Amino acid sequence: VDLMVKTASSKARLNAPLPIPIVVPSLSSQKA
Repeated sequence: VDLMVKTASSKARLNAPLPIPIVVPSLSSQKA
């Protein structure tokens, strides 16, 4: 799960400035 969250955060950082990297890990945690 950690790797998936880190990957999601990295992708989100490339796509968006800051708010998304914080939101993505939360969504991943809820899914897991």
